[in-house]
Amino acid sequence: MQITQRLFLLLLTALAPLAGMDKSLPVWMEGDYLLWAIKKSPLPTPLVTQGSLADPVVGALGQPGTTIKLGKQHLDLGWMNGFQVTAGTWLASSEQFGLEASYFLLPTKTRKKSLFTSGEIGSPSYAVPIYDVTGFWGLNGVPGETVYLLPGPLEDMPGFQGDFHLKFSSQFQGAQLNGIFGFLNRPLFQINALAGFRWLQLKEQLKFQVSTQAVPDFPFGFSFTDTKDRFTATNDFYGGQIGIGANYGGRHFELKGVVQGGLGATLEAVHIQGSSKTSDGNLFYETKHTADDTLRGGIFAQQTNIGTHRRRTFAALFDANLQASLKVSRHLELSAGYAFLWISALARPGKQIDRKINPTLTALAEVSRETVGTMPAPTPFGMPGPAQPAQGAKRPKFSLKKSDFWAQGLTVSATARF
Repeated sequence: MQITQRLFLLLLTALAPLAGMDKSLPVWMEGDYLLWAIKKSPLPTPLVTQGSLADPVVGALGQPGTTIKLGKQHLDLGWMNGFQVTAGTWLASSEQFGLEASYFLLPTKTRKKSLFTSGEIGSPSYAVPIYDVTGFWGLNGVPGETVYLLPGPLEDMPGFQGDFHLKFSSQFQGAQLNGIFGFLNRPLFQINALAGFRWLQLKEQLKFQVSTQAVPDFPFGFSFTDTKDRFTATNDFYGGQIGIGANYGGRHFELKGVVQGGLGATLEAVHIQGSSKTSDGNLFYETKHTADDTLRGGIFAQQTNIGTHRRRTFAALFDANLQASLKVSRHLELSAGYAFLWISALARPGKQIDRKINPTLTALAEVSRETVGTMPAPTPFGMPGPAQPAQGAKRPKFSLKKSDFWAQGLTVSATARF
């Protein structure tokens, strides 16, 4: 959406020169520092568990010794620093009709979380828990909870090292263009009506990467697995808005408030990517001579849901801003205040993960059948062999889930009036 962003920036720089053709028309330029927080991003899927070697399926959900170590949470980016620029002008000396344009940006902020197990005796056993819709990876051949990877020690000897990395990033920006109608102008009190257009964009990305490797001197040969899952959600809101603004104050001090509401559409796009590499497979499916191959599928991103998925949904907008201003001089004004922005519907990446997986439709299963063969029976836990023939429901699947969203925080402003 760079074209939209550049259009609004062009409008900002164009307003002042246009008004400057008539020196009697007031022009204002404002720069704001933003210290905002956004609504925490939901991540309802458990990504990593710690299990007990005494349990039948170590690390699977529902086991007595299983605890969730990563995922099943809300991701908090904390305070975000940003800026806003605004330009406006009255179109008549009566200051009854005007135009104002603004653009704001909260630049990309990233949070990372990691876990590690050395695989040595006494180190934790970590797992990526999934729900197997076929039952081939369970204990009794029926669909249920199991695991995809399980780095950590074996029962009485070292096993596999494991690195787990979760990375979440978010960027929020927007612009608006409003017409202003001043219908009440008193020496200490003014009220303006607003109507115009609003664009907002929220772009977020969630990456989940797992690397496992046999500990040095592992007696059964070398084995490694690297998986990468990436979920990116881009939301663009376009809509009309109306509002009302009020100013109250005297010569040196002023209180300002603006409330706006809008209706429009959110264009939601979710891009899912997944890849993996392995030398010998995982707990269930064996592969041979695949160390140099890149497979099209990670864990939660498989060929059944990989790709770009788009949807257009109706959305509502609410925006409120309250400021206290000090008039330093005829041309300079300093302000501080609070802003709140809410939108009713958009997509966030953590909610787009489907943990129900059909093992026989994974990229790992394909390469196992190509290099080892097929096996119709369920795979015994911890005894990898050939994959079963492709069959059953197409999972994971994509089903776009929407959320509401808000951003709020402090603003510190400097306004120049000419």
